[in-house]
Amino acid sequence: IRLEELLNCAAPEAKESEKTRSQQSLELTLLRLEKAQSWSDRLDALIARELPFKDLPSELQNDRSFLLGALEADGLLLGEMPAEHRAEPDLVAVAVAQNPAALRFASCSRPLLLSVLPANGSALQFVCKGYRNDAQVVLAAVTSEGDALQYASAQRRQDRHIVLAAVRRQGRALQ
Repeated sequence: IRLEELLNCAAPEAKESEKTRSQQSLELTLLRLEKAQSWSDRLDALIARELPFKDLPSELQNDRSFLLGALEADGLLLGEMPAEHRAEPDLVAVAVAQNPAALRFASCSRPLLLSVLPANGSALQFVCKGYRNDAQVVLAAVTSEGDALQYASAQRRQDRHIVLAAVRRQGRALQ
């Protein structure tokens, strides 16, 4: 008598139970693949502008991985997102890194600007006009990219400390 025959005779319900667990595992795997495919398809449609952000299921509208993936592909999608997303420094930073113009859609707050501009000084051109006169905001931008000086207010372009920082970073900043 073979071992397999013994097992089949001794515990047929155990074998059925194992089949059921295996089938459930397969169904769960297929469900995960379907969800991943749906996630990917919706991300592609969003990036291609075939699907408006507002039409996404709410779980995707709040899924950090989904949001970051979308903004890494197209920073301007920040403009379609709700205000609470446009105020989140990590989302804004990813969007601005992909496209500095995305900053025009971000919430205009000093802490947000001070967190984003040191890595993307040229985005100063998209900052609310009032903050282009803020010495710290402008300094954060020109320390990153001296050429950002051209986007500062006239008063800040006359500020010795800011001009020196811009020239230190980029000698041609005065041109």
